[in-house]
Amino acid sequence: MNFDNDACVKHIVYKLEQNITTIFEEQKEEYRTLKKLAKNFGISIEKNVRINKDLRTLIENENVLRKIELIIREGWEEKVFQHTKSYYKSPEHEKIKHTLTGKKVNFEYERIINIEDNVESMYFRSGMAAINAILNCWNLLARGKI
Repeated sequence: MNFDNDACVKHIVYKLEQNITTIFEEQKEEYRTLKKLAKNFGISIEKNVRINKDLRTLIENENVLRKIELIIREGWEEKVFQHTKSYYKSPEHEKIKHTLTGKKVNFEYERIINIEDNVESMYFRSGMAAINAILNCWNLLARGKI
């Protein structure tokens, strides 16, 4: 079986040209959505970015959109890190924490346990909470408090 590569390429180009308007409109809509998302998150993206309606630039448009998505993702991750880095995963008892959206976070589970009480078993929400409890217990044992 013999394939005519030129004919295949021409056919693919023909099909793309038929759909170029649809593809470009979808790219424009995605670009608008990403700009709005970046603005809402307070993340700046390049203002000069343009997407073009040209068969040759459709792939470049996709690369531009992926680059913007990455900028938004990295910016959001940085904002979340900056918001949470100053305190433990589970804050001290009765200390109220909020997410970036203002939702109250209640992490009282391991901070309210008094190790000096006779406790036969404990459950922890995370491995770090269990490690913290063990280290506190060793500290109390070393000082002769339990």
